[in-house]
Amino acid sequence: MIEMTYKDAYNIERKQIFENPNDFIQLLTGCLTIPDYYPITSLTYKGKELGFQGSIGDLFKNYLDFEWSSIGD
Repeated sequence: MIEMTYKDAYNIERKQIFENPNDFIQLLTGCLTIPDYYPITSLTYKGKELGFQGSIGDLFKNYLDFEWSSIGD
């Protein structure tokens, strides 16, 4: 499971949960409409913090071809 926490235009913290990496990739390719300028405050996979800093728009170049199996249980 991937959990992405971000701040919206009103500076309210929101959380989006994706059951698997394929669902997350849909966000990256524009299938979900979250503005790309929202800042990410936390990104975790299987409960492990990925250490990402940036905006939702920055996720594309960092995680489109990411090898999710490299993160153990």
